[in-house]
Amino acid sequence: MHSMKRLTTLVVLAASLLTATFAGSISPAAASDAPGLLDQLTVRTISSRPEMVSGNDALVQVLVPRDASPSGLKIFSDGADITASFNATGGNEHIRQGKVPTGAEGSIIRVTLPGFNDQQLILVNHPLSGPILSGRHLNPLLCNTATAGLGAPQDADCTGNTVVTYHYRTTSNSWQTLADPTGPVPPDIATTTTNNGTVVPYAVATERGTLNRSIYAFSVLIDIGPGSNPNVAGSGFNGTAIFSFGGGCNNTYFQGNSGAGNPNSNVSSGFAYMQSSLNAFGQRCSDAFSAETVSMIKERFIENWGPIDKTIGTGGSGGSMAQQMINNNYPGLLDASNLSNSFLDYAYAANNLMDCMTVGNYVDTAGWSNDEKQAVLGGGVLQTCSTTVASFSGGFWAPDDCPPSVPPGDVYDPLTNPLGLRCTTWDANSNLWGKLPDGKARQVADNVGVQYGLRALLDGQITSAQFLGLNAGAGGLDQDGNPIPERRVADPQALRTAYQYGQLNEGGAGYSSIPAIDNRQYWIETVPNGHQIIHAISMQERMEKSAGGPVPHVIFTSPSGPDTNNGPASIPNARVWGILDKWVDAIQADRSDIDPRIKALNNAPAEATDRCFDGGGNVIAIEKQTINSGTCGSLYPSHLAPRMIAGGPVANDILKCQLKPIDPADYQGQLSAGQLATLAGIFPSGVCDWNVPGVEQTVQTRTWQAWPTGNADSTAPETAVSSGPAPVNAPSTVDFEFSSSQTGSSFECRLGRSETFRPCVSPERYRGLADGAYTFEVRARDGAGNADPTPASVDFRVGPEPVVNVRRNSRVLLRGRTMPRLRRARKQAVPVRCYTTNMDWCRGRVTLRVRGRALGLRHNRRVNIGSRTYTLKRGQRTVRVRIGNRARRIVRNRSRLKVRVITTSRQGNGTFRTANAGRRLRR
Repeated sequence: MHSMKRLTTLVVLAASLLTATFAGSISPAAASDAPGLLDQLTVRTISSRPEMVSGNDALVQVLVPRDASPSGLKIFSDGADITASFNATGGNEHIRQGKVPTGAEGSIIRVTLPGFNDQQLILVNHPLSGPILSGRHLNPLLCNTATAGLGAPQDADCTGNTVVTYHYRTTSNSWQTLADPTGPVPPDIATTTTNNGTVVPYAVATERGTLNRSIYAFSVLIDIGPGSNPNVAGSGFNGTAIFSFGGGCNNTYFQGNSGAGNPNSNVSSGFAYMQSSLNAFGQRCSDAFSAETVSMIKERFIENWGPIDKTIGTGGSGGSMAQQMINNNYPGLLDASNLSNSFLDYAYAANNLMDCMTVGNYVDTAGWSNDEKQAVLGGGVLQTCSTTVASFSGGFWAPDDCPPSVPPGDVYDPLTNPLGLRCTTWDANSNLWGKLPDGKARQVADNVGVQYGLRALLDGQITSAQFLGLNAGAGGLDQDGNPIPERRVADPQALRTAYQYGQLNEGGAGYSSIPAIDNRQYWIETVPNGHQIIHAISMQERMEKSAGGPVPHVIFTSPSGPDTNNGPASIPNARVWGILDKWVDAIQADRSDIDPRIKALNNAPAEATDRCFDGGGNVIAIEKQTINSGTCGSLYPSHLAPRMIAGGPVANDILKCQLKPIDPADYQGQLSAGQLATLAGIFPSGVCDWNVPGVEQTVQTRTWQAWPTGNADSTAPETAVSSGPAPVNAPSTVDFEFSSSQTGSSFECRLGRSETFRPCVSPERYRGLADGAYTFEVRARDGAGNADPTPASVDFRVGPEPVVNVRRNSRVLLRGRTMPRLRRARKQAVPVRCYTTNMDWCRGRVTLRVRGRALGLRHNRRVNIGSRTYTLKRGQRTVRVRIGNRARRIVRNRSRLKVRVITTSRQGNGTFRTANAGRRLRR
């Protein structure tokens, strides 16, 4: 039963990778909305996204339409026929699957089937040491493979050995090493019952190694005994991977360790459990790096141990920050998230820390009472802010606070080593943020116009004199975290980056469709601790504002949450994983063609709503979590942060506020005319207007962006379509999947050459198409703004072909003896003249063939180097054919190559006419 479910998941895997919003007159919609992708000739990767292949191979799947015979299927990789390496999956000849080797930079997979348009998939390969999305490595990196048991580092990227160990759980409840998993089954092995009721021997394989310079580990139940294969996931694996994220937000310049020894006990429920040393934000605080590492680890598991139905993220503090940023910026890596002690993102965190530092410094020296201090600092207890600063400020505001892994002589010092290594999160990710002329990274922190303590003034908790003194004396922080008397001004470019790259996580890109449960532990509010419930409420506010309605983001509040360090857990992680597991199952089983956010809401289990619990995990009330209203809000009240007390929104999504003139009505009579004049002197440019969006504030919608590398890029990406409708008699709803030769590309689509290109994502769906001929075009655009000058196109007709009276057959001619120069492009324009009578178009195929010996092959048979199905309308004269890599190299080396061009055209009586001529392909 489970294996069939996993097979079905493979078929629709790509449909769950991306979500997006669309606009247009032809009713396009994301195919991920729909009941699985349509029944089309399709080629796709199932081990990773096609532009994120690592390690020189990819698991590729080809789908043949149900009503087509797969006997004529051909699969090519860079021109070489690899059809024989693909096998029917689950006995289904219409689903073929194979592991495809790639070149160092990637490969082009082409699939042909009689009666269908060719489909092409671009695979972009990356080294196992990375990077893929994050743009560059963070150096220096202190290796730890020897200590971690993976041998001495093999290179500067800290590559270690890959080690697989086997253990079993004994009937006396201990772990034992399993020396030979294919030998006799140990008599003292215990059994375990998985969450789907399967009872299996409790035997586990754990693989550890290095990927993306991180030490990873994953464990999974295996089958053991004579005849078993212990190197694939066993019958006890339930298809769900739990991926663990570590906390903090810093950059240690140290490889760390994923943990060794016994397997994680959560595999007993059937889960695969995954983690890596640099998937802890405290080790490497970068959502792009974390996302690419997750992708590589999952790819490793899928290619070697078996398919994954769904992945549930788990982790608290910085581990929840990582999940929430990945869900929004790189959706599809995680199907759901189990959060605890959550933070939103690290762009907002910088302002929160600065507020705590500046306000805290002032009130500590101004002789205020503890109640007055807490009135402006907020938090559950007086020390909430100071504890947050002590725990996290070093990574944001102390460039010389470097870990021991950084040689002391390399560390930044403003006087003795101003060009030294700056150990802040901004500087570690300076390829994203950009640098100032002095070499320091741009930052988003800003408190211009922020009226600290405004709500405390209006509530009578502080006096007007205290309010004025606080705002006159709070000041700001300079680039090195030193107090300054003036307010801090954000860098405009950094503000744009924060919103455009989702570093200020609005939740409006991918997160609003991904189930998440934030499992809060209330005891933290009662002690000095920065992990406040308000962060969960802020995230929910942001997402609902961005999505324009409810979102599948749930808040659980209980005394201990999942924490076992403060007594028994009120809501153990396993309980939340079970809810999320059911939730994703229901979403995947839902074949309705609706918005993915609504689909996630419609399929939420009964337990997946905001609620609060007692210490034993019993429900007290089911109601939306608010700051202090209702049963839950009264029992477990939340506490504001300093910027909210200054009048900022609960969503806490404004990094730099727009300013407005001082309005006496805002102070409800608390300030006299003289005090208002004093306030105007403190804020000569005005005060924050929290009712309008912040400076540069936008809701990010683009996902899967690659961070800049810092290198100039003028090379446009290539684009290929890997799934589309049949050329004739296509249905009124059609899907297109496409790929790019550059990782992190965005796409622009149009349906009809008279239309305007508009942003789109793969897969792209068009509904409600009337009968007639269409041309779909898509072009990739890389992060530097370079667009593919030759968009990939697909010609197709919805409905049957029109009946026409043809007095004379169509015919096709090849013009000229030499084709236009190939230059750098991979697509060659073949000049074609198509003659028709009483027809608006002619259809056919152009095939380029070369003698094998001309390509360096041993035989002299003609070999296809490019082929393209075409439809020419009136006025068109060329067909663009993609040239194989081997032929392109020959042209570059020899300047020319003799090519046989074979062209067919459709005739009025349904037959084809062929033109055949020799041509030269030139550089």
